[in-house]
Amino acid sequence: MKIATLTFHNAINYGAVLQAVALPQALRKRYPQNEVGILDYRNPKIEEKFKPFYIKKTKSMTKKGKAFIHAFLVYGMRSKKKKSFAKFLNDNVQLFPYTTKDEIDKYIVGSDQIWNFDLSDNDETYLLKFISDRNKKHAYAPSIGKTELSAEEKEKLQAIKNFATLSAREETAVKLIQEIDGRTPTLVPDPVFLLTADEWREKEERYPNIPDKYVLVYKFSDNDKPLTDFAYQYAGSHQLPLVIVQNSLKKYKDAVIVNDASPNQFLWLIDNAQLIVTNSFHGTAFSIVFEKEFYSETHVSRSTRITEILNLYRLSSHIMKDGKPSDNISAPREEVRLLIEQYRQKAFQYLDNIIRS
Repeated sequence: MKIATLTFHNAINYGAVLQAVALPQALRKRYPQNEVGILDYRNPKIEEKFKPFYIKKTKSMTKKGKAFIHAFLVYGMRSKKKKSFAKFLNDNVQLFPYTTKDEIDKYIVGSDQIWNFDLSDNDETYLLKFISDRNKKHAYAPSIGKTELSAEEKEKLQAIKNFATLSAREETAVKLIQEIDGRTPTLVPDPVFLLTADEWREKEERYPNIPDKYVLVYKFSDNDKPLTDFAYQYAGSHQLPLVIVQNSLKKYKDAVIVNDASPNQFLWLIDNAQLIVTNSFHGTAFSIVFEKEFYSETHVSRSTRITEILNLYRLSSHIMKDGKPSDNISAPREEVRLLIEQYRQKAFQYLDNIIRS
C-alpha cells in the first residue's frame, strides 16, 4: 500500500518541518510493509515567503527600501537554513512527486494549520478535491488556527464531508469541524508526540559554541518583550547564560543569538536547555516531549493552541501571560507521561482504522 501525507513541509519553520516528518516516520515504523511518504505539493504562498531572498510586500516606497535592505542582510542566514531544512527532509522522509492522478492508496492531510486559508492563501489542495474516492481521504490532526470562521471559509470546508475519517489537533477545531460536517472528529495529538523523546534524540546535532547550561528563548515576533524580559531575569537570578533562537538579525545584550540552526540543532537546543521560554506551539510541544522546565507565553496570536495543549496534558502551571507565570498547579510528571502515552495510543488506533479500512 502507498500512503501519502500532505502538509506544509516546505515552510522553513521548525515546528512545520518536524511535524511533517513525524507523521510519515511514525506510520512507516508501525506499518513497515507499506510505502509511506509526503506528497511533494508546495503551497505557493509559503514557497514565496521562505525564499532566501524575500522582500516583504508594501505600498510605501520608504518601507520597500527598508524591506530590500533587510532581504539583502538576511539572505545568507535564510539560504543556509533552507539548505539544512531540505537536507533534513531528504534524510528523514520520502517525497512523492505531486500529481492529481489517482496513484495513492491513502491520503492523510495534516497536521499544522492546513485549513487556515489566511496562511495558505485560500489553497484548497489540502481538501483533496482532486481525489474522487472518499475512502482514500483522511485527516490527521489538522489545525484551523481560528476560533471562528467566515461564511466563505465554512463554504470551502464543506469539502471535508467527502473525507472518510476526520480528526483535529485542538478542541476548537473539533467544534468547528463538527458544526460543518456533523461528525465529531477524533481529538488526536500533534504528530511530534507520535515519536518518543529518544527517537527525536537520534536526530539531534549539537549547535556549536553553546554553553553546557543555559536558558533558551524560542520566539516569534509578536509580543516577545515580556517573555525575553522574564528570561533575562530568570537567567540572571540563576547565573545562567541566555540563548535566543529567532528568525531575524535582531541583537540582544549579553545573549547568544541563534538564527541559522538546522532542525537537528533546534532539537538539541530544546533538549539541553535548563529552562525554555517560548511563545511557539511547537516550542511548547517539544518542551513537553523532552520533559523540560518551561514557560509558554499565551498573550500572542497563537495563544488558544498553546493553552489547549497545556490543558490537554495538565500542565497549566507552565502558562505565562505578559511575562508573568501562572500560579496554577500542574499534574505530577509521571501523570503527564501517562497522558502522553494515552493520547499517543489513541492516535495510533485512529491511524490503524485508516490503514485497515
